[in-house]
Amino acid sequence: TGEPQAIPKKLSQMSREVATLETQFGELLGAADVSTTVSHQHIYGLLFNVLWPLVAGRAIHARSFLFPQELMAVLAEGDGLLVSSPAHLKRLPEHPVWATTSNRLRAVFSSGGPLSFDVACNAKRLLGLVPIEVYGSSETGGIAWRQQHTRMDEAWIPMRGITWRIDSEEGVLEVRTPHLPDESWFRTADRAMSAGGNRFLIKGRVDRIVKIEEKRISLDAIERQLTASLMVADARVIVIEGRRQRIAAFIVPSVIGRRKLAEVGKLVFNRILRDTLSRCIDPVGIP
Repeated sequence: TGEPQAIPKKLSQMSREVATLETQFGELLGAADVSTTVSHQHIYGLLFNVLWPLVAGRAIHARSFLFPQELMAVLAEGDGLLVSSPAHLKRLPEHPVWATTSNRLRAVFSSGGPLSFDVACNAKRLLGLVPIEVYGSSETGGIAWRQQHTRMDEAWIPMRGITWRIDSEEGVLEVRTPHLPDESWFRTADRAMSAGGNRFLIKGRVDRIVKIEEKRISLDAIERQLTASLMVADARVIVIEGRRQRIAAFIVPSVIGRRKLAEVGKLVFNRILRDTLSRCIDPVGIP
């Protein structure tokens, strides 16, 4: 949504982030091969699939793995780690192959959005491991991580070398990290609260930007597009949490809208509004 923004990144920043990842997780991974379901065109994929394994000397399987049978063939040859995302982990299929491969996985990584506890549990049931979730942004790189072994493990643990604080007035998370170009405090767009023990909880975004299937969706933009229609007097858009996140829109029809609703019925009325949104909103963000 909105105009694309360029984010300058120096090679030195990327190098420092790779060093942080290896310090944080290298001992766990050992010499495991790297398999992935995410593209290297995403900065998360670039770091985890290309730069980090190159520096650490781990073998890279260049092809993305979309099916369990493909991953099984790789794991049959030795230990591996899986770099994945919420969109893929939410859709892990039931398959007997998992029982034969899970003992070869050293770790499963996920980034691009938080996993619900239910999805984390299902991933453990199928893959044998609770995913390591990485929280961060394109600007800051990785900030923190977590593994949701229980419902009490919702808090994020900062990576080594990361300092954080919470703005006392607005409750916004601010970080100081070697992955940034200087040592200044960086203000994120996430609200947070301390969970004790140098951990924090994320409490939603300041700018009403949400991630649905790793796509950045502006709830404000959807509301603006809806209220621009002559059929809508007012609208409110929210995210419904569940096994899969969904966007829901609550509409107050205008006089014209009420007439159209009475004429065509709710199903067609909804379709008209969705068609209007499809011109400017990513398909995963259509309510």
